Amino acid sequence: MNGKPQSDTDQVIIKLCREKLGLQNLTSDDIERSHFIGQPDKNGNAQIICKFQHWKAKNAVYQAKKELHKHKSESFKVFMCEDLTKRRQSIVQKLSEARKSKRIDSYWTNDGRIFYKKTLNGPKTLVESLETMSKLFPIG
Repeated sequence: MNGKPQSDTDQVIIKLCREKLGLQNLTSDDIERSHFIGQPDKNGNAQIICKFQHWKAKNAVYQAKKELHKHKSESFKVFMCEDLTKRRQSIVQKLSEARKSKRIDSYWTNDGRIFYKKTLNGPKTLVESLETMSKLFPIG
């Protein structure tokens, strides 16, 4: 998530979840901790990392993240992603390259697991490692 570094990150997250994701019941009690990571961009926005108290709250937010696409504009560019291990990040990077070169249709993560579809209506496939992924389709 993104926000201004001088902001209270819990409140940025709660406001986003209520206004853009329709999660009216989310409160600061659902957030264990949140803070900015990295340097602000040229507009003064920085990434926010959030750890939820309970899996249910995290899952509700992550499932509702699809709603962000309805609000996307030049002035509203927010995205959510999971904080993955380096190994899983490398898998996602390879899937991103495969999607850009049209070797797969889509990919996503859910609760630390990584999935992809070769075609729009094809079955979803769980990716457990780069090795198993390379057996399913060539990765460059």
